[in-house]
Amino acid sequence: MRRLALPVSVVTGGLSLGAMALVAMAVPWAILSGGAGPDWAGAGWAGLAAAALHLPVAIGTVLGGRLVDRIGPRRMLIGTDGATLLGLAAATAVAAAGAALPWTIAALALAHLAGAPGNIAQDARVPELARLARVPLERANGLRDIAANVGLIGGPAAGVLLVEAAGLAGALAGATALLAVIVILDALFFPRFGPRGRTAGPGGARLIARDPGLRAIVLLGLPIVAIFTALDELIVPSLALTSGLGAGGVTLFLILAAAAGLTASGLFAAYGARLSRRTVLTAGIALTALGGVLLATLPAAWGLRVAPVVLGLGTGPLWPLIVTVLQRRIGPAARGAAIGALTGALLIAQPAAALAAGPLIDLVGVEAVTTGLAALLCLLALAAWRARGLGTLD
Repeated sequence: MRRLALPVSVVTGGLSLGAMALVAMAVPWAILSGGAGPDWAGAGWAGLAAAALHLPVAIGTVLGGRLVDRIGPRRMLIGTDGATLLGLAAATAVAAAGAALPWTIAALALAHLAGAPGNIAQDARVPELARLARVPLERANGLRDIAANVGLIGGPAAGVLLVEAAGLAGALAGATALLAVIVILDALFFPRFGPRGRTAGPGGARLIARDPGLRAIVLLGLPIVAIFTALDELIVPSLALTSGLGAGGVTLFLILAAAAGLTASGLFAAYGARLSRRTVLTAGIALTALGGVLLATLPAAWGLRVAPVVLGLGTGPLWPLIVTVLQRRIGPAARGAAIGALTGALLIAQPAAALAAGPLIDLVGVEAVTTGLAALLCLLALAAWRARGLGTLD
């Protein structure tokens, strides 16, 4: 049973991210496509809704990271699973009853706040799970990232399709059913670990700030996460709608990005231990910038087909590489706090991106916003190439 802990954790981690990504995409798509009613139409409302869902994730990740170290990963994981399930069930009931959209979003925000620490609890014990399964740490993180790619890209695609087929309430019901499966699997297979006591030494944020490599990752990662939030949830749907490609264009973009991300994550899982971490990171950011340029310059029909492949190849190995570095440098007593602080710092950019991108799209048009973000990605690629702190990753 204990040797199955890692593969089951890989599956439930991907499924939980997929359920949350399904919800995060279903709500903006329902607003943009008119499924939420005429009172809530427009990219501005979609951006506000996306921000309301992302901000609780950032807050819950930072707070939950320290709680994982204090009360233990299993208790934290099972507790957050159950609370998320209750929150999604409440949101589904509210949406099915025809209540105003803000009430549904409020229930979903609480579910996102409760569920955020769950993956931190799993990430904090990946080194121990890898030892139980007798696999290298890089491979364990690569496998988790493959599952995360499936969830984070497949979840939004499912969200679009479910909204089209069954409305927002139907999409939320699908996410609730998925969470019920996750609760059962985590309760059966995630192992108990010995007590670690209270976190010793500096908190997670200070541990990261003292490490030049991790500090450089945060400074580069914040704008990249912000850009991808705007791309997946607002820019790509807006491009698809204005070009007449509709839900099919959005779904194709997400599927192609998922396939490319899976390929890159699989290569990292197989060969990551042999490669220079700085080279992998800088090459990934450079490919990400190229994908942004292709999306901005090609006609929408081609951009939504070519750009996601390049973007997926660029971003696929980034998170497993980052979390592997962090897990190797920080001991288990403070690992949850450090992972929570790093993840929260990256995620805090998401609400800002959603709030800014929606009104900008309404004001200057989606093409101008896409061009501006492509230029920003190119600047980040140049900064990564010149960043001295990244030399410490090897």
